[in-house]
Amino acid sequence: MNMNSNMSTVIEDQGFQSEDILRRRLAPYVTFGLQDLQTLMRLDGNTPNSNLTNQLNLKEVVENIFKPKISTEKTTDVVVNGAEHNDVPIEYTIRGLKSHELPVKGVYVHGQIAPGFPYKVRYNGSEKYMFGGEARCLQSIGMGYGKRLTFTGDTLNDKDCYFWSDSHPEGFAFNIAAVKQNEKFIILNSLMEPIGEAVVNYVNEDQHEESSEVVNGVVTKKVRVTLQCSVNFSQKRYHGLVDLHQTNFETINGTALLTKQKRERKAKLDLIENVFLGNFGTCSLHKKS
Repeated sequence: MNMNSNMSTVIEDQGFQSEDILRRRLAPYVTFGLQDLQTLMRLDGNTPNSNLTNQLNLKEVVENIFKPKISTEKTTDVVVNGAEHNDVPIEYTIRGLKSHELPVKGVYVHGQIAPGFPYKVRYNGSEKYMFGGEARCLQSIGMGYGKRLTFTGDTLNDKDCYFWSDSHPEGFAFNIAAVKQNEKFIILNSLMEPIGEAVVNYVNEDQHEESSEVVNGVVTKKVRVTLQCSVNFSQKRYHGLVDLHQTNFETINGTALLTKQKRERKAKLDLIENVFLGNFGTCSLHKKS
């Protein structure tokens, strides 16, 4: 896809908002370059007086372009029972759950929710999140009817870092947070050769846990993610169309692998696999230490 020619076409389109046009033209794997961003800024009448890269917070601009203004994600009602986990056989109907969320209500805690992994927690029945919307690592799940769920905080006794599973009538919705904003990765091609680096500008909230397994005490979770990243390619290519001397903005889909070792308290993000980059094919992103 030739973004430069497409962006030139945008200039000629009248009666449409430039941002909406750009959204419609962006495919899942498109490369969005600095020149395209400059064109967008001219359309919006915000061209800076001097060098664009010195005066704009590019990350903020790109985040505003890609971030959805209104959530249109469908919700569903689920029926759960404490007996599923050898607990009190009480049945609950949990309404308004999003497809990537895991339910907690009363005695019931979804079996995929595990200590050592980071979660965002929503008060079910509203768009209000605990911890100010911050993803925190779950430290422990207590026993009994009302299970105490303890998260990382400033201190272990901080009343703001724990709550009980039965403390909200509508229950809670847990969303695993495998990848976070500003994390940095090395990009490897299918031959495991480094071809560049990526920085996460924005993470779509619907990080969907695809699988979870325990082998010899090691817990591994695979989470489907969609990211918007600033990408700098370093491998020289003679037949491609990638400009290796500028930052590009990529929409990246892939599967994040999180692993919690037996004696570790927190899971670690190892890599994001099954990533397709248009000029390089199948790649993987490996977390920078």
